[in-house]
Amino acid sequence: MTIPAGLPASVVVRDVGPRDGLQPEAPVAVEDRVRLIDALVAAGVAHVEVAAFVSPKAVPAMAGAAEVVAAVPPRPGLLRAALVPNRRGAEGAVAAGVDEITVTISASETYNQRNVRMSTAESEGAIAEVVAVAGSARGGDGVPVDAVVSCAFGSPYEGEIAPDEVAELADRVRRAGVATVTLADTTGMATPRRVHEVLDACAQRSPALAPEHLGLHLHDTRGT
Repeated sequence: MTIPAGLPASVVVRDVGPRDGLQPEAPVAVEDRVRLIDALVAAGVAHVEVAAFVSPKAVPAMAGAAEVVAAVPPRPGLLRAALVPNRRGAEGAVAAGVDEITVTISASETYNQRNVRMSTAESEGAIAEVVAVAGSARGGDGVPVDAVVSCAFGSPYEGEIAPDEVAELADRVRRAGVATVTLADTTGMATPRRVHEVLDACAQRSPALAPEHLGLHLHDTRGT
């Protein structure tokens, strides 16, 4: 198959099920979460979001994050990522030895307030703190940070969000030091046209948002 000009020749598939899939559910034992991760790796998945370093009181399903990471040791070709909400979470993730840190910020101001009880500007400040912790890890070699921009294709509160606004936010977090940006269709509002429009806005915005620095987290909850 011929790859159209300007498109990457391949993509990396990232499985976030052990974190994103299990987080809202009843707690699953650490050993069962590890078995799930091992099965994904055995199936050929090379990039897995294994845990979230968050308060177990706030998110009981993610308790034991350090134990999960310890039970999935480093191996060639495997990238173990973990979600963190702030500096403290980043410090825990670095201490556990993760290969990548994930942070989140929303293109929807209302969603950001309801999800993390911070304004988007405050979340940008928290991301900068996480980047600082990650950058000083491993003797200064650092741990890469991926910023997930939620509601990148629409918000259940504000409705459509202009692609240029999404691209501007993505560019700001890239300039804050994150290695990659993942554009997330949080509530399944994306259409093929809107995905194209947002990606095009990113491409026009900055070389920092070239395809090799971007990821997509898509849902089809509305059949679009």
